[in-house]
Amino acid sequence: FSGKGILRIPAEETKEYFKGKRRLSSVLVQGKFRKKISFRDVLTGQEFCHPVKSPGYLITKAAFALFRTLSPSMEANIVAENEKEMIPNATHFMSPMAATASIINISPDEKSAPALTATARIEEDMRAVGEEFEDSFKKHPDMEKRILWRKKYFNKISNLEKFSFDTDATYTFDFYNDKLILEDLRLAILGKKFDLTAYLAGQPLRIMAKVRGSTQYLWNFEVWHERQTESWDRTKSDKVVTDGTSAPSPATTPKS
Repeated sequence: FSGKGILRIPAEETKEYFKGKRRLSSVLVQGKFRKKISFRDVLTGQEFCHPVKSPGYLITKAAFALFRTLSPSMEANIVAENEKEMIPNATHFMSPMAATASIINISPDEKSAPALTATARIEEDMRAVGEEFEDSFKKHPDMEKRILWRKKYFNKISNLEKFSFDTDATYTFDFYNDKLILEDLRLAILGKKFDLTAYLAGQPLRIMAKVRGSTQYLWNFEVWHERQTESWDRTKSDKVVTDGTSAPSPATTPKS
């Protein structure tokens, strides 16, 4: 994948975009795929190199129930710090991007693609994919209804397997949410705000998409917060995950 992206959080420059919306952040990604890939095989979500701190059984269960409601096809697993095996990316929450993206716009070329700006509002338009989406566009003039139809349609793996991202069109994705307070790394669920830095074990959140069953990323950006330096467990700082095993960090020579 080759393209560009914008991360938007509430600010003076983005106030027109967030005005009247419950959204807390928005990530715009636009570009072209370098090779044809099935909708089934392009995933987006979160994954972590190291185990995380478990928030507890009840919170974990509630969070999984919420995420699976939003994305029934989600693949998820949590490996807590007290588990012995240090397996890279064992903790993950991944879903097919075609079913998860908030908005998808497919343009025949770069010139006709929507401009990426701090206030841009992207229109859901997947008519280029096929007849089903032509019909949906006509049947649902309300964009929100088109989005709901598309997400429900792609929650079935058999439907994902019918289509592929091609190399000719320009794709624009908007990933917005009303749960993650990105500028503060807090998650607003169950009527509370949870400090994610307390559970990430010194790791970042990611803005990413990858090919299922591989280590090939379409894009992968890390989001850090300065508070993470305060919550980092230094007892783990001498460990590096290498091919699933814990190895000592390179030795350093103390200053005299």
